[in-house]
Amino acid sequence: MAYKQLILDKQTPPVVEHFVRQHLDMQFNDVHCMLRLPLPEFELSAGCNFAIANSLCALVSGISSLLTDNFDTSRQSGDLFKKILQDYYPWDLQPSQGSTQERSIDHLYDYFRNPLAHSLGIKTRGNFLVVIAKNGLSEAAIEKLEQSQFSPGPAIVYTPITIKNEQIEQITLDVANFYWGIREMLKRLSNDTNQMRKIEQNMKSQGLT
Repeated sequence: MAYKQLILDKQTPPVVEHFVRQHLDMQFNDVHCMLRLPLPEFELSAGCNFAIANSLCALVSGISSLLTDNFDTSRQSGDLFKKILQDYYPWDLQPSQGSTQERSIDHLYDYFRNPLAHSLGIKTRGNFLVVIAKNGLSEAAIEKLEQSQFSPGPAIVYTPITIKNEQIEQITLDVANFYWGIREMLKRLSNDTNQMRKIEQNMKSQGLT
């Protein structure tokens, strides 16, 4: 039993599939392994919740670079991060709970991607409590997740809570569900024939054959 490769459309251009196998599968495999944690019987007590969330957000950002002409996301990384989530993330199967799709996309960037990448996960503005949730999963459970065409549940959930007599929102990111959603996002991108053709041409022009 082991990591299951990313599922791509059968018509995915060979150069794109090769890129995915060489550069993306290994990074998703890293997340697969972290989803097993914690494993106290092996003295591995860390859950790696923040590390998983950071890896997944970085993968979304990295995959979004495929939409550019030269894989350069400088000065437009935020817009591309949001665009690929808007266009290909399976919101129809995994709608955010308690908010809108557009708001959740903004918050994934503003409250998870940016703080985790640039400020140790600390966001100083906004009336929210941000939570990254995960339980240690068995190998069989992760493999089932990787092979399932059905969503395991919402990746982002909004819950009203009260702290110090103040009503605020708790935003919870379930990283296992987000992992499934990003894998499905890449599968849907590979189903976009026109986009795949552009990516193929771009990779060949960059010498990625």
